[in-house]
Amino acid sequence: MTDHGFVAACEDTGQTSDLGIYTVSGAVRILSENAYTQYVKNLDTSEQLYGQSSENYILGTVGAFLGSLIGVALIVILGQLGFVAAFSGIVMGIATVKGYELLAKKFSKVAAVICLVIVVAMTYFANELDWALLVARVAEIDIITAFQGLSELKTLEYIDMTDYTTNLLMLFAFTLITAGLTIFGALKDNANKFVTHPLTED
Repeated sequence: MTDHGFVAACEDTGQTSDLGIYTVSGAVRILSENAYTQYVKNLDTSEQLYGQSSENYILGTVGAFLGSLIGVALIVILGQLGFVAAFSGIVMGIATVKGYELLAKKFSKVAAVICLVIVVAMTYFANELDWALLVARVAEIDIITAFQGLSELKTLEYIDMTDYTTNLLMLFAFTLITAGLTIFGALKDNANKFVTHPLTED
């Protein structure tokens, strides 16, 4: 690249000497030695503070629940349009995880289990709500009455159970796979949050 006039420089300071390639919080960066040293100090301090803080499971669960409502809304909207989309699973996973992290301040393996349980429960709820809206529209009744009567309608087979089961299984498949990958990614990012070391140096 030097043949074309490009010169390696520190991403933070623009310095062109004493450069090295470093891993900073899991990301590869080109930094000067001084910039890297400052990152190490800052991350050491952040890691100490992070270690001293406790994970608030109750607030985290509340945050995950509130975040999952975004996924529920998307599933219902797409369902009313006749779609079952993997995108809704991605949104459900991201919103649930971010909601947990926002209030709990940490994301552990326990958090992953909590988020996964919430994703499963809220996906089922979204499917029920989607069907309740359909029943309410067809029967010209209010949504609460339709929702309360779903179990009886399924028992009496007024709802086609083949369609119901197929839709639910597809929704679970899309949502659990994409949400599971999102949760796994959050655990990986959390593990790499304070990983910092040199790869090469001049």
